[in-house]
Amino acid sequence: MKRLYLVALLGIGALALAGCKGGGVGGNPEVTATAVNQGADLQLTWKSVEGADGYRVYCDGNKIWEGKDTTYTISGSSNVCKTVEVAAYSGSDEQKYSLDLTPKSSTITGLVTTMVQEALGLSWTLPTVPPHPPLRAA
Repeated sequence: MKRLYLVALLGIGALALAGCKGGGVGGNPEVTATAVNQGADLQLTWKSVEGADGYRVYCDGNKIWEGKDTTYTISGSSNVCKTVEVAAYSGSDEQKYSLDLTPKSSTITGLVTTMVQEALGLSWTLPTVPPHPPLRAA
């Protein structure tokens, strides 16, 4: 009877351990990006992620930093990135948060140049933005 009880107890323990996820990263880091140093650099901050051994920062797919801090500043003089990814990792498991930094452009119309006493003047028409519906208080 004792042997049966021991085998049953070991079997339940094995099932319990098999059901545990064990290790791994608990989710993607939620990243905040802020322009610093008068817009020359980009500071990334994020909350720590459960189960993460550390973090990696990628610029256009290339790893530019790895560490345990939850902040990193990308120097504009060293890296110009179209896509920045912050990854939380644990062993080979990696969960990424991606930021698209591709510049957006608008068309300037009505560009006019004027010359007044050796000074060049420029004027243009700003792109029109469609009006938004009125805000309503609840």
